[in-house]
Amino acid sequence: MFAPAPRSSSAFRTLIRGALIAATVHMAACADDPGPGKLFEEDGVFELRRFALEGSGLEEVSGNRAKTFFLKFDEAAGVVQTAMCSNDDIDDPTNSECTGFTDSLWMCQCFGYGFEEDQMAWQGFEAGGTVPIVKVGQEEVEEDPIEGDTDTDGGSGGGDDEPAPEAGGIHQFTVAESAGEAATFDFTPLPAGVFGSDGLVSKFVFQKKAGSLFAPVLENDERPVCLPCI
Repeated sequence: MFAPAPRSSSAFRTLIRGALIAATVHMAACADDPGPGKLFEEDGVFELRRFALEGSGLEEVSGNRAKTFFLKFDEAAGVVQTAMCSNDDIDDPTNSECTGFTDSLWMCQCFGYGFEEDQMAWQGFEAGGTVPIVKVGQEEVEEDPIEGDTDTDGGSGGGDDEPAPEAGGIHQFTVAESAGEAATFDFTPLPAGVFGSDGLVSKFVFQKKAGSLFAPVLENDERPVCLPCI
């Protein structure tokens, strides 16, 4: 009997290289796969790109206000943290003042959330408090959140006078893909008061970004920061 000819090292390396490339491509595809029942994979950081506070006539976020309005989703915890840099918690993308203003600070709100198909539901809680369990379509609060640290030195929103989000209300709204732009989605509307939203028709367009963009919200030598929600 003849022994099989040994496989050449060159051919073997080529085979292994091809397998590794295929595995890498597969893993990359899976990383952005939202799985069944979701319009998109929300885990991570989203930057506000356009807005229409009255529901029509989208405006671009101007240059000096870019990278000052964020959403940060923690999918595993079911938590989303909003962040805005300005000097007044009632500011919005039309009048916020951040860069170059010595009294500017990061202001945040914390929400437990649910996400199914193109529907989201958010319910506010204080940073460090119990995360409410939120489901799309639910009308009643399943568990009363426990208030967390009320020290506002950095607090949930960075400012001494910023009110905490109401714990009892559940805000239901719709998300949609933004045509022609990768990883960009319409949120219509955000809860009342978030980035100037009226809670009814205000439209906000967010684009998914690198998580590092959110780092200055929680650690910053230039201005007061927010506490993480959890």
